[in-house]
Amino acid sequence: MVVLVLAIVVVVVVMPIAAVLVLAIVVVVVVVFMPIATVVVIPLSSFLTVLLFVDRTALNQRTMSVHRRHGD
Repeated sequence: MVVLVLAIVVVVVVMPIAAVLVLAIVVVVVVVFMPIATVVVIPLSSFLTVLLFVDRTALNQRTMSVHRRHGD
């Protein structure tokens, strides 16, 4: 019986604290990581776009040279 009461007390006391802690951690993570993520993602996405663009132009040049070779 005492164990049950203790368990209920622990659940009633610990659950809100745990919920608040989790919320606080989530808020901190969002506040801290959102600017970092933005700072990292924007150059990364532009870098990837540039890479894709360069790759596409390189591919176009390769196919053009191949076509030209066949033309000879």
